[in-house]
Amino acid sequence: STYLGGTQQDFGAAIAVDRSGDAYVTGTTYSANFPTVAAFQSALAGTSDAYVTKLNSSGTPIYSTFLSGSGGSSGLGIAADNVGNAYVTGVAGSSNFPLFKPIQSTWQSSAFVSEFNPAGLALVYSTFFGNFTSTNSIAVESSGQTYVAGRFVGSAPSVPTVSPIESSLDSGFISVLGSAGASIVFSTYISGPVSSVAVDSGGNI
Repeated sequence: STYLGGTQQDFGAAIAVDRSGDAYVTGTTYSANFPTVAAFQSALAGTSDAYVTKLNSSGTPIYSTFLSGSGGSSGLGIAADNVGNAYVTGVAGSSNFPLFKPIQSTWQSSAFVSEFNPAGLALVYSTFFGNFTSTNSIAVESSGQTYVAGRFVGSAPSVPTVSPIESSLDSGFISVLGSAGASIVFSTYISGPVSSVAVDSGGNI
């Protein structure tokens, strides 16, 4: 049991555990001295940043990093696969949020979806997703497909739709990204803001 934070406000939003017993945490930090270890991004970029911290089964940090552009960001959901990649999602506060091989490179009050390699030193992919969106939850299945769910938070909201159950704008959405973020496999509007998503071994949501 441990504290995790700096001298300003810090919030934990989600946690995941892989089959090795390593724990992955994301949330929002206002602390410039939030503890970083083997960090992809070592300095606070905005007023508040998303963070991603991986701890081994004894509670020792494997890596701990900020993840944000200059406008600030919030981590809201996290998942891990069986080889130690971390998948994190939340809200990006500016257009200079770190991207890598993005499906969507244009920011408009967008959510983000990012995948870190097991060491946390490099992004497998990182992309904006939708306009005026907040992705509240993320899950991953064995093929590496990533499942995200969320809601809309502003005017003129949208997400790309692929084989949708509901093609007209509604208050929530569920989307599936292919392995390594290479494509959108499925994406639909859905009635009601979606606060959580899970997937079984058969790919059922």
